[in-house]
Amino acid sequence: MHAKNSQDARNGSLKTEGEVKPIWKGRIPYRESLLLQEELKARACKTRQAFFIGFECPACITLGLRGEEEKDLSGAVEEYKKKGIEIVTIKRGGQATLHSPGQLVIYPVMDLLQWKVRPRDFLSVLEKITVETLKEYGVLAEKRESSAGLFTQKGKIAFFGIHISRGVSQHGLAINVCNDLHLFDLIRSCGVSHRPHDSIHSYSVQPELKEVFSLWCEIAQSLFLNRL
Repeated sequence: MHAKNSQDARNGSLKTEGEVKPIWKGRIPYRESLLLQEELKARACKTRQAFFIGFECPACITLGLRGEEEKDLSGAVEEYKKKGIEIVTIKRGGQATLHSPGQLVIYPVMDLLQWKVRPRDFLSVLEKITVETLKEYGVLAEKRESSAGLFTQKGKIAFFGIHISRGVSQHGLAINVCNDLHLFDLIRSCGVSHRPHDSIHSYSVQPELKEVFSLWCEIAQSLFLNRL
């Protein structure tokens, strides 16, 4: 997955090579994904490498920069702990969302300047890739609100929340594939209570998470490498 090096005939400078590296982790504890992002961040800063981390995790609620336990959780924190649901405050934008087995989480770690992506455009690029990925499974999704997210006629199917520090992206998106949608009742999903949700498996296809991740990475690779 390499962009070809090319020599600038006029000044003899050599372009930096671009490389897209998908990393499939399977099911891992959510906090492990945070540690992995920090490890890859240093590598992304030094080279034109884009790392796409794909994983699922045990039931976990994450609170973004605008998230508040009192407002975004439907019960007391102790109730979630008894159910084995971890609550993690992270640096991404947005409020509360829920991750659980069967939901695909994708975290791109990349130096946006190196990849010629303006930070203000990055979210739109991720949404576009995800729309195209869902379309491959016959799922039509679109953006309907000013806040980040993709919706089908049945409900919200994809969630976005990013953090950019010194030009390097972290966090990213989650796609409902075959997860238990009733778990979203535990929170105000992205600030909205009792919001309807949807998943890929509610249609006539049942892909594995790794398959969806691979397809997402293929589409992302084509889009990002074309920018170099």
